[in-house]
Amino acid sequence: MKNSVLTFKINSHPNTYKKIIKQLNMSQTFQEIKKEIEKESQKFFSYSFPPLPSSSSNLSHFRNLKSFCKRLLKRLLKRFLPRSVLVPLSHFFHLPEHIAYFNQVIADLTHTINALSTQTNELSSQLKALEKPSLPPVYEATISYLPSSLETLKYFSIPFEKTEEHFYLLFENTFYNHYIVKEKQKLYLPYIREWKKDSGFTSVNFLDIGCGRGEFMNLLREEGFRVEGVESSSLLCEYLTRSGFKVHHQDANTFLSSLSPYTYYAISALQVIEHFEKDYLFNFLNLCYEKLPPSGLLLLETVNPLAATGLGNFYIDFTHIYPIPPQLLIFLLEWIGFKIWKVLYLTPVPPDFQTSFIEKNYQDYAIFALKPCSS
Repeated sequence: MKNSVLTFKINSHPNTYKKIIKQLNMSQTFQEIKKEIEKESQKFFSYSFPPLPSSSSNLSHFRNLKSFCKRLLKRLLKRFLPRSVLVPLSHFFHLPEHIAYFNQVIADLTHTINALSTQTNELSSQLKALEKPSLPPVYEATISYLPSSLETLKYFSIPFEKTEEHFYLLFENTFYNHYIVKEKQKLYLPYIREWKKDSGFTSVNFLDIGCGRGEFMNLLREEGFRVEGVESSSLLCEYLTRSGFKVHHQDANTFLSSLSPYTYYAISALQVIEHFEKDYLFNFLNLCYEKLPPSGLLLLETVNPLAATGLGNFYIDFTHIYPIPPQLLIFLLEWIGFKIWKVLYLTPVPPDFQTSFIEKNYQDYAIFALKPCSS
């Protein structure tokens, strides 16, 4: 045997080491090995050795013992190991290192599998959260609006009657919450302060067209502006007059036509222009431009038809005529002569309706337009 390295044949299967260890760990295998050893030992020890010679150089008996051990090992390996590949026996001395290496590989794989399992569970939970529940074939809704609306008349000290004006007042109180409207309109105040500072006006007469219940007029009065309103509802005109405001019960264009130029330095029309016919809207914007002084401000707020929810709710109020896209209104204002100062998008849509197109994610928009100074 070359280089004193004992070789033997084993199966070429990649799990050879594992098979060897498995075989040697079986109790039945140990019994068979024991029998083979006993069998070979009997042959050897039944041999009658002559007396050892006196010369120490005569080692024939030891050679016989060496041959016996080789023969015994060869028979054992031949008996218990497969025979397809030659492998140096010295490899077995590295088995602990191999076992430690593969144990580490197994530990790493186990850690990776556990991490992937955790991520899979998290993704599965997120996917379930995104799944929308199936709808029933019939949805029965029980909703009532009028009883709660009638309670709001107490706030305005207005007795209930079945008239068209009462209908619209109750409608507005039902679908346009007074406190929500006022909170939204507070967002305009910083811009109005900035405009007043930049314009150089020491005092400002403000006109709020379609002033309704007076939310914006109250905010402007708190800011120190002299503010008047125009309102088509006689009920709301009476209410606002009792609240200390000067309100004109007139049609918007009729009132603007009667004004002297520069009577008001700023005009607002919040949620108003969507009630106008096309020709009326053109006339309204032209009148605002004519009556405002240079650096005068026009503030318009309306429904944003780019938003699905805004457009979907547009015809809840059947006095709405045209939804006006912001691009169109900007073009109209510039055509008439205004300079666009600010465009604000307000009232975010619910998260389920949001898109990557940011202008579609708000139900309302407002435009601050300025009348340029004369060149």
